[in-house]
Amino acid sequence: TEAVIEVMASEPKICPYVHLPAQSGADTMLDAMKRGYTRAEYLALVANLRAAIPGLALSTDLMVGFCGETEADHQDTLSLMREVQFDSAFMFRYSDRGITYAARKLHDDVDHETKARRLQEVIDLQEQHTRASHQARVGGRERVLISGLSRRGDRVLGRTPSFHSVLLPLGAGRPGDTVEVEITGTTGHSLLA
Repeated sequence: TEAVIEVMASEPKICPYVHLPAQSGADTMLDAMKRGYTRAEYLALVANLRAAIPGLALSTDLMVGFCGETEADHQDTLSLMREVQFDSAFMFRYSDRGITYAARKLHDDVDHETKARRLQEVIDLQEQHTRASHQARVGGRERVLISGLSRRGDRVLGRTPSFHSVLLPLGAGRPGDTVEVEITGTTGHSLLA
């Protein structure tokens, strides 16, 4: 709501990050999924958030191969991605879980190969957007909340207020510490500081 956006924009304790599931960029799919919004309404919300919150980072959920999804519907999802340019995304192919409305009432009519191809196209496009989001932060300064060690244990791992993952040198701080750093590079999936 406008009131929530206003609070997010004015309260410094709230991070400039929103996870805003889209699921699809096609109105036909949004309706079939019973999402309760249209593509235009989703894009208007994104525009309102970005206008109010400078430096906002957006992540989303995207699903390909939902019941009845056409190639045109899939292209609508790709075009939504190009328009919004999400910082990150959780991307899935539809699968019948047995307990949902779709599983009970709709026919899973998109074949496995088509779902796999569409998912790969979504992943490839998102990869470009994520890399661009990270590259735009190189050279800037960020506050980073340290959460622990990296998977390999050779660096400290943390998050920016916009939820970007940052790898720092060992000894940069302990979990729970907030440190100010210069972003020196990117692996494509994480920032380096």
